[in-house]
Amino acid sequence: MDSTATPADASESADTADEKTRKTEARKAAKAAREARVTELAEKDHAQRCRRNAKRSPGDREPEKALWKASLKDARAQVRREVAVAAVKKGVTGAATYLAHDAQAVWTRNQAQLAPWKISVPYLAAAELATLAVHAGGGSPVALSAACAASAAGGSVLAWRRTLEKRTPARFAAKVRGGMALAGAWAAAMPFVHAGGQIPMLAAWLGGTGYLGLSWWREHRHPVPLRADIAELDVDGLTGPQSAVEAEEVPVSMVEGILAAFAERVRVRDGAVPGGTLTHLGTAGNCAKFELALDPNGKVVANQLESRRERIALAIGVFAHQLAFEPGDRIDLVTMKVTTGRQDTVYNGPIVLCDGTPISSRWEITPGSDVDIVIGAHLDGDGFAVYRVIDAGSVNSAFILGSIGSGKTLLAEEIAIALKFLGCELWYVDGQDGASSELLKRHADWAIPLTRDAVEDLYQAVKGAADGRNLELKIRPELGNKYTYDPGRPPVITTLEECQGVFEMKNADGTTYGVLFGGMARKLRKDGMGFVAISQDLDLTSTFGGSDILRSCLMAAGNFFAMRFLSRTRAGMLPPNCPNLLEVPKHGYGYSPLAARPNAMWRAANIENSPRTKDEWMTAFPPSTLDKVTRARAGAAYRKRDESMAEDLDAARAELEFLENATDEQLDAREADRKRAEAEKEKKNGGDGKVVRFFTGGGPSTVRAGAGGDGLSEAEQRVHDVLAEESLTPTGVGEQLGISRQAAAKTLQKLVAKGAAVLMEDGRYMAKDPR
Repeated sequence: MDSTATPADASESADTADEKTRKTEARKAAKAAREARVTELAEKDHAQRCRRNAKRSPGDREPEKALWKASLKDARAQVRREVAVAAVKKGVTGAATYLAHDAQAVWTRNQAQLAPWKISVPYLAAAELATLAVHAGGGSPVALSAACAASAAGGSVLAWRRTLEKRTPARFAAKVRGGMALAGAWAAAMPFVHAGGQIPMLAAWLGGTGYLGLSWWREHRHPVPLRADIAELDVDGLTGPQSAVEAEEVPVSMVEGILAAFAERVRVRDGAVPGGTLTHLGTAGNCAKFELALDPNGKVVANQLESRRERIALAIGVFAHQLAFEPGDRIDLVTMKVTTGRQDTVYNGPIVLCDGTPISSRWEITPGSDVDIVIGAHLDGDGFAVYRVIDAGSVNSAFILGSIGSGKTLLAEEIAIALKFLGCELWYVDGQDGASSELLKRHADWAIPLTRDAVEDLYQAVKGAADGRNLELKIRPELGNKYTYDPGRPPVITTLEECQGVFEMKNADGTTYGVLFGGMARKLRKDGMGFVAISQDLDLTSTFGGSDILRSCLMAAGNFFAMRFLSRTRAGMLPPNCPNLLEVPKHGYGYSPLAARPNAMWRAANIENSPRTKDEWMTAFPPSTLDKVTRARAGAAYRKRDESMAEDLDAARAELEFLENATDEQLDAREADRKRAEAEKEKKNGGDGKVVRFFTGGGPSTVRAGAGGDGLSEAEQRVHDVLAEESLTPTGVGEQLGISRQAAAKTLQKLVAKGAAVLMEDGRYMAKDPR
């Protein structure tokens, strides 16, 4: 026996043996299923043969044994055919799927290169139709030429105004318009060309399109697929996490209009910034910069500008989300920026910075470095928004806030691709069972369903992995009692879509997992573990399970990405310097309220507009390799995750088959069983398995002590009296007594602790009668 073998090595060997055992059992199960199918078919065929044999005369009847032998032979032949057909069907379906994906990828990769041909081909089609009508149908060349010219001119104007003008960069606009005019003239001339002259005309069309598109193709070269080794990824000359489709520059007339409007409406006595002075500093791309000098008398100070942004925007004629204020060099100077146009982007892969410098391989990260994932470019063209995933000695978490349609899931997917670039171990919990991101569910190293048992497995895996890495910190002094990035000991990041589903869930002891994860959140940082939590709310109780520590740790290092947020009632929970998120556009725009530039709006790259599919990006980098210690301490649920996912899929198939084929009686029986289980659960809700009697109305209660013997205070008695009339949520109790929701919630928790109330499954509290 090898004396140097470690427990991790033994665990690895056990896993290999388990894998062989599973494969053997799978083969045995498949063989048993085939034999069962053969028996089923043989019995049916044998019954039919017996009936036919019974109708024959006694002398012509075949022996029973021969009938069964023939039935068995036919059944085995049919099963072999079924297996062969299933194999062929699976192969054909797989091949068709791969071909469809390849075709989609080819189309996606070549969209930019095909742009000149997309513009030119309609003119060719119109000209060829007109020429065919002249030579084959005897149409009038003059009439068809005029029709070609009119349709080309009308179509050109319509296409330019509706689509091309917005999508064409300014430096190519003149060439596109000129090319469309020449193509229209060429199409109008085609009906006059005899059949022998068609080839030179087609050559002229081909050469003209190629010549006019040459400068476009120089800037939009065909993307070369990445090699398997990420070190070959070329990111020279970082200009952003994406190539921005050139935005139209701010016109001089707009700048002049802003200056005039500010002087006329904003700096006046009743204006938003009385006494202020606005000076134009310059224009860069789609951003105009101004210096706003405030009145030294202090009529308006810099901190008040954000609350007056809507008034200022209305006065100068721009949308509020196009306006941003940033502190200047002096206390009375503020930089005001106005951005114009919609910034669309092309995603060209993850950009990861090591101490501010873009890297092309995870192996370039040096110990103790700061590692940032670029999540988007600031709309004013001044820098980027980043997720500080690693800093000196720790791995940081992140929190993404946004309403439906804000783009938070796509942002999480782009972060996940960058984490794959870094070689991180990616775990994923989706509160909507894959409905949020099929991409993450497919490509995460561990996809976890939102069930109590699965969340408990996740908690134990996180806790166990952290404990294992803590052991390493104790016995490996070279680690310096902190996390040092190492691709062989990668960060473990858990992405939680609709994170409130996990954090609000309670374990067997009644403690929320938000409190449990929050209890070890600080320790996880130095163990190289973290979360990317996503939610539509940031309420302490309803989102983070009541753990303020968890909420704080998720936003540490400034990693709070606030996107479009429609809840006005929750706006007071945002940081004081956070802009109005109600005005943020949809589809990838947001702010980083805890970063160095809290008022600078950014937009995440449009991953849907990329030369590669999202699945290609997720698999473009070498997979993560979790170190043996972390893998061993993560537990059996992690190591057998593939088997568990297969079991969940089989259970879902079985449930679907039941629902499709069940009779009304079976459905009623299922519903009765469910109600019976709920009744048993409610029966035990008071604890200790005893039946708990509840108030059913009839006036205030007379109880003055909880079941535990603790007396109730006056505030607790008032709340208890309200609950005696009807079961209520903390909000309902607050409305009844005229107190805040937070105060009501605290009092209710005290009543539960004293045994005078019970928290029900739907979030309402019910008074408990201890008599």
